[in-house]
Amino acid sequence: MRFASFETDGRATYGLVGSDGRYTPVPAAFQARHADLKAAIAAQALGELQGLAGPSLAPDQVRLLPVIP
Repeated sequence: MRFASFETDGRATYGLVGSDGRYTPVPAAFQARHADLKAAIAAQALGELQGLAGPSLAPDQVRLLPVIP
């Protein structure tokens, strides 16, 4: 699994990067528990995202943020 921190619609988030280059943001409930990618890594929670489904975003819909803010 590949992860990225990014901004979309003026909101900072993070999520999975698909093999097709699209970005799938983490669910709001997950982000409420782990505010950013650094927190999710520290909590060893990234495994919970395996098989994450949901609306994905094209690369031109996101602005990449530093890997670990």
